[in-house]
Amino acid sequence: MSMLKPCVTPLFLCDAINDSRVLSLCSSQYVGLRNDPFTSPRLPQEITDKVIDLLGESYQRTALAACSLTCHAWLDRSRVHIHSSVRLDPCSNLDHLTQLYTSPLAEYVRSLSIDVCVDGEPAEHKWIDEIRPLLRQFTRIERLSLDALVWADLENETQQIFLTQYPLVSDLWLSTCDFWDPSEFLRLLQALPRLESVRMEGMVWEPEDCTDILRHNAPALRLRWLDVGDICTAPHVIAKWAGCHREVAIENIHFSWACDHPVDLGILLKKAGSSVQTLSLTMDDRIQRWTTYPAALCGSLDLSRNTELRSLRLFARLDTPNVCDPSGVFWLSNVLAQLSSPHLSEVSICVEVKVYHQLLRIDWRSIDMYLSSPTLAGLKRVEICVLRRCAFSGGQPLNPDVPRLIGEALPKLSARRVLDVMQQWT
Repeated sequence: MSMLKPCVTPLFLCDAINDSRVLSLCSSQYVGLRNDPFTSPRLPQEITDKVIDLLGESYQRTALAACSLTCHAWLDRSRVHIHSSVRLDPCSNLDHLTQLYTSPLAEYVRSLSIDVCVDGEPAEHKWIDEIRPLLRQFTRIERLSLDALVWADLENETQQIFLTQYPLVSDLWLSTCDFWDPSEFLRLLQALPRLESVRMEGMVWEPEDCTDILRHNAPALRLRWLDVGDICTAPHVIAKWAGCHREVAIENIHFSWACDHPVDLGILLKKAGSSVQTLSLTMDDRIQRWTTYPAALCGSLDLSRNTELRSLRLFARLDTPNVCDPSGVFWLSNVLAQLSSPHLSEVSICVEVKVYHQLLRIDWRSIDMYLSSPTLAGLKRVEICVLRRCAFSGGQPLNPDVPRLIGEALPKLSARRVLDVMQQWT
C-alpha cells in the first residue's frame, strides 16, 4: 500500500501560510480555505509549491520529508529541495549514496560538494576514483565545490568526468586545491561553458606558460563574480585566462595579488571595461619590485575604462618596516588616479601594518586629491581602516590619535563629510 495520503493540508503547512509572502499570494489568487470543521482545508497546487519552497529556503528537512509523504502532488516539489545538494567526503556513506542516486533521484541534485579533508586536514582521496559510478549519475549539476583536491592524484578517467559530465555548472567554488600544472585548471574552466561565478582561495599551481591552452578559450566570458582570494599562487594565470577572451564582461572582481607582475590584471580590467561594478584588490609590498618610479603602475592598473564602477575596495599589506623607503606605497595613489566613474559611491581603503610608522609611507595628500576630484561627485562614503597586527604590538594598545591624524591628512574629504576613519587589531 502506498504511504502517500490523500492531498489534504497538514497542520504545519497551515501554520506556514501565515508567512506574509504566502498570504499575499493567496489573496492574489482568490484562495478560499474551507471553514467546514469536518473537512481538512485544501490549497491550490501553486500555493503548496510556494510554501514548500519557503521550507526549502531554510532547509527544514523534517517538514520537507513530511511534505514528500503527504501526497503525490507534493512529492516532486519536496524532492527538489530534499535532494538539491549532495556533499561527499571521506566520512560519507558512499555505498548508500551510490545506491540512493542510481535512480531518477539523481536528476534533482543541482549542487555537488567534494571535500577530501579529514578533521580539517587534506587526506588521501583514492575514494573519489572508486565512486565514479556515483559521479556519473549527476547530470544536472549547477554548483560545483571542490576542497583540498589534488588533481594529479585523480585517475584520468575520473578527471574526464569533471571535464565532460558537468556542462551546466554556473557556480564554481574551489579551496586549497592543487593542480600543479595551471593548464589543467584552465582546461577545467573551459569545460564549463555556462560559468557565471568563479571563486577560489588557497589554490596551488606552478607559474607555467599557458599560451597554448588559452587558444581554446570561448569567444566571450560573462561572469557575475570572479573572486581570486588569499594564498593563490600565480593569480596572474586566472587574470590571463579571463583577459584572453575576445569579449569580457564581469560585474564583480576581487583579486588578492602578491608578487606577480600586474600587467595581466591591468589587461583584464581594460577588457572588462564598463561591465565592472565592484572591484576589490589586495596587494602587499612585493608589488613594488616591478616598478622603478612612483607612476610606473599607472600603465598596468588603469581603471579609466571602468566607468560604471560603483564600489572600490583596496587592501594594502605593509610588510617592509622601513619608513624611509623612497618608493612609498604608491600603488594606492596610482589606482585612485585613474578613477573616472561618476557612479562610484563607496571607496574603502584598508592598510595592514606592523608598526604605525609604516603609515608615513602612504601618500595621503594624493589620495585626498584624487578622491575629491569633481569627476567623483557621486562619492558618498570613504572608509579608511588601519589594521594593526597583534603579533608586532609589543603589548602596546591601539593609539587613539591615529584616526584623527589620518583625518587631518585628508582635509578635502573631511570637509565633504564623507570620511570615516577607524582602526582595529588583526
